[in-house]
Amino acid sequence: DKNNANASVELKLNHSLAQIAFVVWKDNFFCEGVMSQIAITDNTIPSNLKINKAGSNDLKMKLADGTFTGGETSSSITVTNIGNTINLTENPGETPNDLKTKVNAYILLVPTVITDKTKIQFTFKIDSKDYIVSLTGATPISFAQGNQYIFNVKLSGTALSITSVTVTEWTRNYVGPIVIQ
Repeated sequence: DKNNANASVELKLNHSLAQIAFVVWKDNFFCEGVMSQIAITDNTIPSNLKINKAGSNDLKMKLADGTFTGGETSSSITVTNIGNTINLTENPGETPNDLKTKVNAYILLVPTVITDKTKIQFTFKIDSKDYIVSLTGATPISFAQGNQYIFNVKLSGTALSITSVTVTEWTRNYVGPIVIQ
């Protein structure tokens, strides 16, 4: 029982969304490398991406089982005002803990499964120019809640390429008390 004499409670909170993270590095790219925007596009018909419904704010997660209700589908999700400069000039490798410290940008997604991952496309606005890269291999891809999908992206000359994808638990950044009054 919680009361004045026993007022503490410990809750373990898990991420309900999936995080699509990017570590972008330069190879033979001699411009400044300011990333201002990223987008994920699902060219599946109908699209599998889910967003909050305009005007009603009805996208909700059920605490009992983590499923989402409400919202509406969208073919694209865009994150603007990133303002990060790409400073990495060599491949950061595939070690999850190293990659987590080098993330340039990320997108949060309602968990989903895309039956053909070639339908997924990422658009990066770098130095006011759009760079587009698509996933390869016509197999399904699942973006599961609580997971971080770190895409290692090489920017060379005038093109982007995905060199690897690391799937890891989306770990917490904060450990400590949260005071609720």
